[in-house]
Amino acid sequence: MKNFLIYVGGGVLFLLLFFVTAFTTVDAGLPENHGAPFWGNSEIEKKGHVLFQTAGCYSCHSYRGQQGQVTGPTFDSVGLRLNEQAIEMFIRKGTAIMPAYEGKLKDEEIKTLAKWLSEMKVQEKR
Repeated sequence: MKNFLIYVGGGVLFLLLFFVTAFTTVDAGLPENHGAPFWGNSEIEKKGHVLFQTAGCYSCHSYRGQQGQVTGPTFDSVGLRLNEQAIEMFIRKGTAIMPAYEGKLKDEEIKTLAKWLSEMKVQEKR
């Protein structure tokens, strides 16, 4: 009988610990909309970050360590690879994989995104 109570008590304790840990969430520090956190103070950085989230760029692209769905390239060093006009063209016309945003975003929003992205010039470590 004593062994039975030890097994039952141990089982209850195990189940209690399991349910407490299984249904506890950990705050990763991400905003509720799961976009990338904002870094920067300039107006273009603020507007670019908002457009990055509202246009859905974060669903495919990443920047500053925040992972997208790995469909598209990271934005971290896009300003080293492409100038503002080339970035604007990609946003407007799209590619074989990326949809065109001309007609989906306002002209000013496309220009803001292109300017914001052209300023991303993080050097990749080798």
